[in-house]
Amino acid sequence: MQPGLDQQKLAIEHNQSLLATVQALLLKKIPSGSFSIDEIATSLNLSKRTLQRHLSTLSTTFNDEVQIARRTLVVPLMKDQSLNLIEISYLLGYSDPESFSRAFKKWFHQSPSVYHQQSLGMFKN
Repeated sequence: MQPGLDQQKLAIEHNQSLLATVQALLLKKIPSGSFSIDEIATSLNLSKRTLQRHLSTLSTTFNDEVQIARRTLVVPLMKDQSLNLIEISYLLGYSDPESFSRAFKKWFHQSPSVYHQQSLGMFKN
């Protein structure tokens, strides 16, 4: 029974490593605007379909992972006094500020403008 458990442990570690690697790539590539599934799969030396299958076995999708990465990136960007909301939207890979606004409201249950004003208010003084 031990070899089966070892194999299962390796599979779990591989899956966690894959997700961590996908997230690291997304965090690096989203601000540059080059973060399509094809580009991430190529960076991992995988085909697009193979990456999709791996993510599916982990009960996630590429789009889910993109949203997680965007949510991770948004907080430090919102605290940057030199950036306005349109710039932040662009840096997160949104082509439309309204799409960013909808996503932000879903994540934080408030508008990005209110959050941005509050976070900038904390850093004045």
